[in-house]
Amino acid sequence: MKIIFYDKLASKGFWGIQDSDNVGTNIGSIKKKKGGVFLVSFKRHTFPHPTGNRIVKKGFMVNCLSFKNLEDAKEFAINQFTEK
Repeated sequence: MKIIFYDKLASKGFWGIQDSDNVGTNIGSIKKKKGGVFLVSFKRHTFPHPTGNRIVKKGFMVNCLSFKNLEDAKEFAINQFTEK
């Protein structure tokens, strides 16, 4: 599946993640949080946490992850839905 980013609300710090085959179907979002952190979250899609932290163990299934810049957040979202 290929995805596209709905960036009409990018000026407010929100990017929707949509299926390119079924435009208008939101499968997740990227939100800019305080401190310049970008939070990627998905609906009905979980993945193993890549690094773990003091709250979540490495490999625990989660549906959101934070990044320090927008490019990394978008790249992660694309990679989650790329055929392997």
